[in-house]
Amino acid sequence: MVKWMPPLQGWVKINVDAGFSVANKHAVSGFIIRNEEGLIIGLEV
Repeated sequence: MVKWMPPLQGWVKINVDAGFSVANKHAVSGFIIRNEEGLIIGLEV
């Protein structure tokens, strides 16, 4: 597992992930946006 590292001052970091179930034929995805302090400024699932 890799520890989350904050972006440089004045930048944001966007992390994205997705998954797919072959058995259910169902897909999911999401993202999270954090500032240099680690505060969440946006997300979507």
